[in-house]
Order: sequence, then C-alpha cells, then structure tokens
Amino acid sequence: MPNLGGTELFILLLLIGVPIGTGYWCMRVFRRKGRSAGAGFALGFVLSLVLSLLGATIALIVSYTLTDTTQQAAGTEHAPTVVATFGPTTGWAGRSITYDGRGFAIEGVGTVSAQDVLTYDRQGHLAWAHDGMRAWVAQLAGPPALEDTQTAR
Repeated sequence: MPNLGGTELFILLLLIGVPIGTGYWCMRVFRRKGRSAGAGFALGFVLSLVLSLLGATIALIVSYTLTDTTQQAAGTEHAPTVVATFGPTTGWAGRSITYDGRGFAIEGVGTVSAQDVLTYDRQGHLAWAHDGMRAWVAQLAGPPALEDTQTAR
C-alpha cells in the first residue's frame, strides 16, 4: 500500500465526500419538487464525481510538471554517477569520469563525449566503476564506437 500523506488523504476525502454531499443535496431538491429522490442522488453523485476526478487529474498533472521543472532548474534531476577513474598511466590519475544525465565530465577538467571516454579506455587509462559500464558507454556512443571498443580488445 502506498504511503499516503496529509495532502493525499485530503484529496481522497474530497473525491469521496464531495460527490456524496452533492448527491444528498440533489436528492433533497428532487424530493421537494416531487421527483425521484434516487434519481436526484444519482445525478448529483455522478456529476460531482466526474468534476472531482477532473479536478484531481489536473492537480496531479500540474504537481508533477512543477516537480520536474523544479528538479531540472535545481540541477538535481540526475545525481552524477561515477563511470570510471583514471589510472596511473596518465597525468589525470585518480580523477573520475562522471555522467549526470546530460553528458560525461572529467573531474576538474570539463565535459567529454562518450567517444572520448572510449578513446581513454583504448589507451589503457581507465579503471571502470563496475562490469558493464564500458558496454553502457559504448551504447551511448553509438554503433561505430562499439565496434572500435570491440576491435581494441
């Protein structure tokens, strides 16, 4: 079961309470006018339920849109992932290559392409963060880079 906070419980209460209240009100109006009380309740309930669901859907869409926009503006959409670290065969020994959802970067140097990362690997400069990382970078680089990586082995 999902963890429901105060806002979610309030929305559920509105989604259930408002249609029932509106149905009850319509039932009383229909009864005063000499019409079927059940038909009044049903009409009020269904109409209010549809409007409540529409309002809740719009609220959720706006909420998710604002959350995504806020995350992108704050730059926290993707925490940087360490892809590889330079070994002792280069002047960048100990520096890491990270990926943040937008691209690769060398610590303290700047951005690089996936092809550049694979070039450093072919030169024997990288220690990969884990098995499969090389194939993932090659996949991001595209088919030609994948062929170059396999040829270098």
